[in-house]
Amino acid sequence: RAYKARVGKQLASYGLKLDDVVTPTPDVMAALKKLTPEQMSDRNKRIKRAIDLQLKKTYLAEDVQALQKPFEGYLDYKKEKALMHEKLTYQ
Repeated sequence: RAYKARVGKQLASYGLKLDDVVTPTPDVMAALKKLTPEQMSDRNKRIKRAIDLQLKKTYLAEDVQALQKPFEGYLDYKKEKALMHEKLTYQ
């Protein structure tokens, strides 16, 4: 729990979600391709904002950090992984 709280605080300080920083495995890449243009745009904006904040050595304002939901997922990569495994199994 303490680790999750620390990770959540770090993600919120840059305005990121956990799915923004997940390792780009083939199943994650497949899930990214299924995002709507709006979801992809939001993701890219969060990543660009985080890079900008990091380069400026600053964080989001405390009140904005409080609004962040870093563990609210938008990628369904676990489902993609299961589908890929199923395809490989039955070929």
